[in-house]
Amino acid sequence: TGELELAEFDSKKKKVAYILKDFEGHPALCAFLEGYFKGIMELISKGKDISSEETDCVHEGGKYHRFELHW
Repeated sequence: TGELELAEFDSKKKKVAYILKDFEGHPALCAFLEGYFKGIMELISKGKDISSEETDCVHEGGKYHRFELHW
């Protein structure tokens, strides 16, 4: 379980960022979640090229997981 928040949305910069708090899980889930969020964006963006990155991670000393997506 955890809490997902929209951290940033900027249509001019073509960027969206989500923060996942209170979710630790196994470190392998980080890549899974990054791909999951990217897949959702690909579905709703109708074929635009999407890139994704986990910019903060609790397994690397961060306070939460932060995923940024660009189109």
